[in-house]
Amino acid sequence: KGLAGSVTLGCGQFCTNPGLVFLIQPSESFLDAFRTELEAVAEAPMLTDVIADAYLAGLAQWEASGATPLRRWAGGTQGRGGAAAYLVAARDFLANPSFQEEVFGPATLLVTCETTAEAIQCLESLEGQLTASLHASPEELDSARALLPHLEKLAGRILLNQFPTGVEVCDSMVHGGPWPATSAPSTTSVGGRALLRWTRPIAYQNIPPDWL
Repeated sequence: KGLAGSVTLGCGQFCTNPGLVFLIQPSESFLDAFRTELEAVAEAPMLTDVIADAYLAGLAQWEASGATPLRRWAGGTQGRGGAAAYLVAARDFLANPSFQEEVFGPATLLVTCETTAEAIQCLESLEGQLTASLHASPEELDSARALLPHLEKLAGRILLNQFPTGVEVCDSMVHGGPWPATSAPSTTSVGGRALLRWTRPIAYQNIPPDWL
């Protein structure tokens, strides 16, 4: 329910939309429940007709590349988008770089992995990301922790058992990450330190105090 809500929030038009999800041996009950939640979400307006058309084209590209629809969206009212989810095996994800291209809208690509090692292999193939979320039960935390060093290289914000949509404006927030998540990897565009992103420092040496 949480994943479906995060994927479809604002018709999937948040930059922190979890559009790529890696699942280690997912259960059929999880996939069925996720499909049911997506089916309950009504189509909604997208920012422009061009973006809505691009969304449909992106879904079609996933399917043409061999991804299996878990919940297909074939189009509806012009300028609107509907929830969708596709499944692809990790080996096929690794073999086809086009699966890493963002599909902007209320959709996610579910990459099924056999082992944690296979999931790490997928992570190592990724470009920079704004966020990375780990989801694990208490008994899975030890194995999930092994993913942390890989996520630190990948993303500017790492979450455990939470979803990335909803960015709190606070001093500790980092909204950025390695290229191409941002063009300024060492700064943030949200939070107190965002001031550094939008200023150019100048040193005033021996300048009269009343000038400053």
